[in-house]
Amino acid sequence: MKKELLLDPCLDVVGQRIPNYFVDRGSAAIRQEIDGIRAMAANMMPKDVAVIFPEGTRTNDEKRVALVQRLEKRAPERHAKLVGLERLLPPRSAGATALLEAIPEGDVVLLWHVGFDGLDTFAGVRRRLAQAEPHARVVLELHARASVPSGAAFEAWLDDRWLEIDRKVVDASERRIR
Repeated sequence: MKKELLLDPCLDVVGQRIPNYFVDRGSAAIRQEIDGIRAMAANMMPKDVAVIFPEGTRTNDEKRVALVQRLEKRAPERHAKLVGLERLLPPRSAGATALLEAIPEGDVVLLWHVGFDGLDTFAGVRRRLAQAEPHARVVLELHARASVPSGAAFEAWLDDRWLEIDRKVVDASERRIR
């Protein structure tokens, strides 16, 4: 989870008492953050669950445009692939890669949802809850570990899944509006 979540007293109290790693997204020591994820995962038992958010934060149009544009210089091939994202932020694969390396037998579950639009800021939450009762749809997709590539191929696999999920989110959102 991102380190900023420790500002929430509940997450701070509980999150510091069970195995977690709170990533400092602004850290210049990226290797240290990745090593923190690996260290947390190294102590996991067979029935434990690890959760990682490859997007790194809540999404909105401005963030998506900025992050996709940044890919143009850093990773032109990923930019060409992900420029069509309509709802999701491009995934960051380093943390998920570290997690899978530390738990090589672990299956991958991808979660996506619709119905939380406008909840990316506190003001948005207040505005949305003042309107009609919110309705949400949450979908979990299981990918057996044997079907998920390792190493460099994982990033391309994750990008492909993100494009598929983005399309599903767009389709589900359009059906919800009608």
